[in-house]
Amino acid sequence: MDIDLLTELNKNPKDWKKLTEKKIIEAKVLAKKINDNSKYFGIYFEKSPSTTFNTNFRWAGFIDETIKIGYGMDFEDNMFTDDGAYYYLDDDTYIYEFAYFIKDKKVNSFEEFVNLVGNFVDEYLNTNKYHEFEETAGRAHMYSPILKNDEEYHKKIRKHSITDFYANGIGACMEYTVLAQNILATFGYETYAVLGTIETNKIDGFHAFNCIDFDEINTLVDFSLMTVRYNIDGNIIPGTPYMIDLTKEEIEAFQEAERLEFEEKELLNINNKDIETKNIRTRAYTPYRCKLYDELKNHKIKVKYY
Repeated sequence: MDIDLLTELNKNPKDWKKLTEKKIIEAKVLAKKINDNSKYFGIYFEKSPSTTFNTNFRWAGFIDETIKIGYGMDFEDNMFTDDGAYYYLDDDTYIYEFAYFIKDKKVNSFEEFVNLVGNFVDEYLNTNKYHEFEETAGRAHMYSPILKNDEEYHKKIRKHSITDFYANGIGACMEYTVLAQNILATFGYETYAVLGTIETNKIDGFHAFNCIDFDEINTLVDFSLMTVRYNIDGNIIPGTPYMIDLTKEEIEAFQEAERLEFEEKELLNINNKDIETKNIRTRAYTPYRCKLYDELKNHKIKVKYY
C-alpha cells in the first residue's frame, strides 16, 4: 500500500512528529484550494443581526481550525438549534497520536488501514456504547442536555472546541466523520466528508459519513454506525467501520443526491481477512444537496432558538 506518510513513518519512526506536522500543513493548504475557502461544514444558523442559514454538505480533504462545523440537529423534534451548536477542529493532537500509534505497524491493505482509523477514533471519543449494533440512540439523545436547555452543560461547550468531545462519550456521527476525515487526508487519501441521511430497520435521520477514493475505487465508509465483525472465537471486534465499494453508476447517483440502498453482511475475521456471512440489515444513504434548504425555506422544518 503506497500511502506517503505511512511509508515515511515506517522508514523513519523516530521522526514521526516532524513528518506528521509536515503532512498536516500540506493537507491544510490543499484543502483551502479545493474547497474555495469555504468557512462552514454542516448546518449552521446565525441569529444576529439577521437569521442566516449556512450549509455545506460536502467537504473535500482536511478540515482546518478556521472552519465552523455546525451540528445543531434534533432527530426527534425535527428542529435545529441556533448558533451555539458549532465547534472548530482547533486541536490536531489526535492526528499526532494516531501517527505515533501506527508508525511501527505494517499495514497490508486499505481495509486494514481504515479499520485502524475507525478503532482509534472510537476509542478517542470513548463512545463505544453509542455504536453497539443494537443501540438506537441518536444525536438528540447524546446532546439532550444542550437541546433541553441544560444551562450548565451549554456553558461547558461554549468555547466551541473539538476538545470538549474527547473521551467524554458525547461524540456522534459528525465527530467520527471529521476526525477520520483529517487523519485520512493527512495520510494521503482523497477523502470527502458528506452529510445526508441514514435509514436502517431501527434508524432514520440525519447522518454524516465519508467517501474515500483510493486506487481508482470509491468506497463509502461509515465510522460511527459501525458494522458487526467477529473473530474466530465468536467475539465481536469493536470499532469496525462499515465499508461498501461504489459502482460507477452508484457514484453518479450519489453525486445527484440520490438514495442508495445496500445489504449489510456480518463479517468473520479469519487470519486478518474478513469473510462476509449472513445478511443482518439494509442500510440506505442519501447525501444532501438542496432539498433540506427548500424545506427550511418553506417552513416545513422549524428553527429552534435558545
